[in-house]
Amino acid sequence: EIRRLRRKRFLLLCGAVAVFFAISLGVLSRLQAFAILGVAVENETSVPTGKIEALVRGELRGAYGLLIAKQTALLYPKGAIRAALSAAFPEIGSVFFDRRAGRVLGVRVTSRERHALWCGETDGESHAELGRCFFIDAGGFIFAEETSSTTATSTMRFRYYGALAEAPHGTTSPVGARFLPSAAFVELEELRTFLARDLSLEPVALSTVGRDALMHLASGTDLYFSRSEPFDRALANLATLIVSRAGTSTIDRARALDGLEYVDVRFGNRLYYR
Repeated sequence: EIRRLRRKRFLLLCGAVAVFFAISLGVLSRLQAFAILGVAVENETSVPTGKIEALVRGELRGAYGLLIAKQTALLYPKGAIRAALSAAFPEIGSVFFDRRAGRVLGVRVTSRERHALWCGETDGESHAELGRCFFIDAGGFIFAEETSSTTATSTMRFRYYGALAEAPHGTTSPVGARFLPSAAFVELEELRTFLARDLSLEPVALSTVGRDALMHLASGTDLYFSRSEPFDRALANLATLIVSRAGTSTIDRARALDGLEYVDVRFGNRLYYR
């Protein structure tokens, strides 16, 4: 019985301390000395600065549990601001905060890195016809449409085609959706890099069809891969074909597949080409 009473007293004491701490923090959060009086935005994206500032100010309104003010330098909602900005403006990649003189909250936003283009579910009859294309980052996230003022440079001209892993929510625009799960997209990027760096080929586009990947080369040759298994064996077979047709010279290897319509390496150690 004595232990039960001691435990009860201890819990009551802990509760009282917690209430006192919360009330004290609530009072401190509402003191003018700790209030955030302004927001300064450093904007490195194409999103209008006014919209970013308005969203940040909106997230600073109100209180946590009707007690602790959000507009305080002590506990302003960094996580909520980041999440709101990312949801509202997919182009935004990173958000940084700092406290400045005059009780001003500094917010710096940077854009996602333009890595490649997604140009629709199918490439149509010509790989050169882009139509409407959208920038994707290194993780396969679609964040902005390519426009006349944001045309991709030659290093970003690689194009992806295929159904989206995540359908857009409440809109026909793919912005804010994901082309492929991040891990699957990275695998395709590694495949593209290997073909260019190690086999001296020139990939210009890639189409996904179900579990297959169709890599388009600048020479006009198409390479068929299966995404259901690692690419190692397929690449080894492809390398053997290239060496057998051109020898070991880098220049010869770059042209080894010229004139072929396709090379299909989806079937284990078997390889088909025409």
